[in-house]
Amino acid sequence: MDTCHFDSNFTGRLLSNFEDLDKETDGLLIHGENFQGVNLLTEKYRESVKTIYIDPPYNTGGTDFVYKDSYQHSSWFSFIADRIAVSHELLFQGGAIFISIDDNEVHHLRMLMNEIFGESNFNAQFFWMRTATPPSLSKTVRRKMEPLICYRKSRRLDLFGGLTEGGDMPLLNEANITRQLEFSKDAFCRVNLPDGIYKPHNYGRIRLIEEVEVKDGRFLNNLIMEGRFKWVQETVQSEIEAGTLFYIKSDKFSIRYERNEKKRVKVPSNLITQKECQVGTNEEANTELVVCHI
Repeated sequence: MDTCHFDSNFTGRLLSNFEDLDKETDGLLIHGENFQGVNLLTEKYRESVKTIYIDPPYNTGGTDFVYKDSYQHSSWFSFIADRIAVSHELLFQGGAIFISIDDNEVHHLRMLMNEIFGESNFNAQFFWMRTATPPSLSKTVRRKMEPLICYRKSRRLDLFGGLTEGGDMPLLNEANITRQLEFSKDAFCRVNLPDGIYKPHNYGRIRLIEEVEVKDGRFLNNLIMEGRFKWVQETVQSEIEAGTLFYIKSDKFSIRYERNEKKRVKVPSNLITQKECQVGTNEEANTELVVCHI
């Protein structure tokens, strides 16, 4: 089973016998109290579900919902703990669980998830832009974003942020430590520097360690430089062997690389917005629902 979604609305009839249903369909829809539903699923799908999404009561204290949303913290904690524990049993070893929440219980939820899934299995905290027009009369802040917690079961989880066209990327990263790397003179596809000899010196964020000569857009000797690079020397060698191309586009010697591939997988950002990943706000969802009913 690929995905389970447990909602906060517990009304309806519980389907108690589905042994033969999934032989003829790609999915199951179970109406009923979700704790009973999840326990029922574990009988057949234990450690088989790849993705779980839970939309629990946010415990806002409000009364504008069809379900209870004003628990004591301890009651809410116990209520959600039971469902997360069973969800953990359902989840595939390489699977992930996502839980929507807001500021009222996000810290309690993180504590609970750390206890059941393990702190090391925390994967990310996303923020969904739920509204572009937050209430102007809010007593605290005008909240546009809503947290979405993601944990993995056990194995490493690589989230897919879409594909991007190939292009060159910077090898420098200020978050890394200073490293010394050596590049073969033949590794560079383009060297946008005037002909001449470049002495050991600081060139922007790069320091040349040894003298290098440029002629007709190419280095005549190996380039040895120091900077806050993403890679170590072993990575440079393996990338060169794999056909990765390197560029220097200015006298800052800020080296860039381009892998030999047409497209590459993007790591997603922690923002869930229309711009980032084509996910809209509540207002946009309401508009789509109106259009669907016309």
